[in-house]
Amino acid sequence: MNILALNNLLPLTVISAVSLFIIKEIIEITKKYTAKTRQIKAIKIIIANELELNSQALRQLYSTLNTVKELLSEFDKAKFNIITTYDQLERFRYKMFPDTDNFYSGWSLPKFNIKRTEDLILTIAILDSTLLTKVQETLEEIKTANQIRSNLIDAVINEDSFLDDDDLKEGFYTYAIDVKEDIEKSMNKLYWICTNRELEIFKPKKIITKQSSQ
Repeated sequence: MNILALNNLLPLTVISAVSLFIIKEIIEITKKYTAKTRQIKAIKIIIANELELNSQALRQLYSTLNTVKELLSEFDKAKFNIITTYDQLERFRYKMFPDTDNFYSGWSLPKFNIKRTEDLILTIAILDSTLLTKVQETLEEIKTANQIRSNLIDAVINEDSFLDDDDLKEGFYTYAIDVKEDIEKSMNKLYWICTNRELEIFKPKKIITKQSSQ
């Protein structure tokens, strides 16, 4: 049945009402799609921001692990401690020669923070199941990194025996290195999903070679 035949069967007011209903439905669907797109975009910005902070925490953690391992290998009396600053930040400090060094060297040891991302889990589950899967995987990897950080801090603060036990120390360090690549890959992949960019801290450095003139 063509439009002309339909016009002959239905009053013009009915046709107009049906047309108006269809137009409203299309507009509503478009609005919902736009709103969903904006929500997901906002969520990705929040996740990306938290990943940037956690990538810095990861770099500091592994710098600290490497320093502890090297100092324990080279300096028998090396001394470590963790202090908490007035603004509740934790700093790792060390002395290579505690009997003669007047000052500690060291740096901040930032916490891993996943609270904002975890708070968004339910919303992500409603909006994008694919993103949800990747977020959950990455959160588990960051929790692994946070556990390594906690174990290191406990060992330093409590002067844990594993710092003096070569087998325990090597086992802890080996485990930390073994999981590092998985943590970095997961964080980087999620960051790419959120920003279409790599985390700067994990980008391979470009080696610039200077060409000699002929």
